[in-house]
Amino acid sequence: MKPLRVGLIGYDRVQALDLIGPSDAFTIAVAEDEMGKLRPCYEVIVIGLTGKPFRAESGVVFQPQTSLRNAPALDTLIIPGGRGARIGQSSELIARWIATRAKRIRRIASVCTGVYALARTGFLDGRRVTTHWRFANDLACRFPN
Repeated sequence: MKPLRVGLIGYDRVQALDLIGPSDAFTIAVAEDEMGKLRPCYEVIVIGLTGKPFRAESGVVFQPQTSLRNAPALDTLIIPGGRGARIGQSSELIARWIATRAKRIRRIASVCTGVYALARTGFLDGRRVTTHWRFANDLACRFPN
């Protein structure tokens, strides 16, 4: 069984937990093959806006494995939350990239305020979404559809 590829988008001012939590959850998933050997179910990659390191809100620096420009085909895409997804150019860059790739990705999800970047695509129009309670009103005002 070939592992499914999960991409997590990293950007400056990402919430480190929103990036690492899903990464760990998918990375530890294994299945036993016909020979009794444990094989990974998922290949997890961190996709940066560029190939350069990015800094989380906490100050932790991450090195992406690839960039938006060079990202491989994905089965699942996850947009982590963080200040950078709510404020600034990162959200717009992510939204434009998702809009060009969405039809080829089986599943797209966001964590917490990562929904801001996803909402910018228009793909959430007419759908119910969740986010952190502190940002719920702001999200509804900025993306009323």
